[in-house]
Amino acid sequence: MLNNHQENPVLKIGPNENNQSLYFFGANHSNDPSDSQFIQLQKFWAEFLDVTKENRIVFTERTINKVPPDYNDVIKLDGEGGAVQWLARQSNILAICPEPDSTQQRQSLCQKFDSHEVAYTFIAQYLGAWFRRTNPNKTFREATKDTLEREANFSDIYGFIPDNAWLIEQHKILFGDQNLEDGKFLNHITDPRKTDSKINIIVAARTEVRNDYILNKIQSVWNEGKSLFIVYGKGHATILFPQLQNLLNQKV
Repeated sequence: MLNNHQENPVLKIGPNENNQSLYFFGANHSNDPSDSQFIQLQKFWAEFLDVTKENRIVFTERTINKVPPDYNDVIKLDGEGGAVQWLARQSNILAICPEPDSTQQRQSLCQKFDSHEVAYTFIAQYLGAWFRRTNPNKTFREATKDTLEREANFSDIYGFIPDNAWLIEQHKILFGDQNLEDGKFLNHITDPRKTDSKINIIVAARTEVRNDYILNKIQSVWNEGKSLFIVYGKGHATILFPQLQNLLNQKV
């Protein structure tokens, strides 16, 4: 069953003849515990637990090693990814991130795009996520510093070391006098559904690389006889829902 006519689109497949089910929740990227989606997520999870009794696994956009004991606290820190991993731990169900690793993603993109623009894309995505936090524990400057240090770890792939001077220059080349510390601007240029900038195009290409990998992982786990509970952003969900229905031989 596919439901795209609500704020959080969901997909349900199964149970099949092997008693397998797939539940997919399309999330808003949010760190606000008062967001109604987190109540909907809990209800969707409870239904999944009721339908499936064993051999289950959770797929989420990133794996979190340290999950706080309180549901609201984990949402503030890690959004919907933290929320679903909190739920999984309560039921002793493994939660993993079914994605190509950081090195693979950057290598793939740098084969198709300018490496400076690829590095800028990752930084813009990280900083955009900073703005979505309800109560950031770092300033924007601190978040930028941490992000640059992270990307410097991939300097062998990029062919240069991303630092603050580079970021200022690269931002000016791409967007002129536009203020980087602008959440709406960062959300716009990192939206894979838009084509207004080179960064949008690279984000879309990264999304495609990730989606292809995710689909392969889903099929592999499904073929092993497992039931899946998946939480990903709505952008991924919109693309993956019809592909999953075709992949698992379901009627739309």
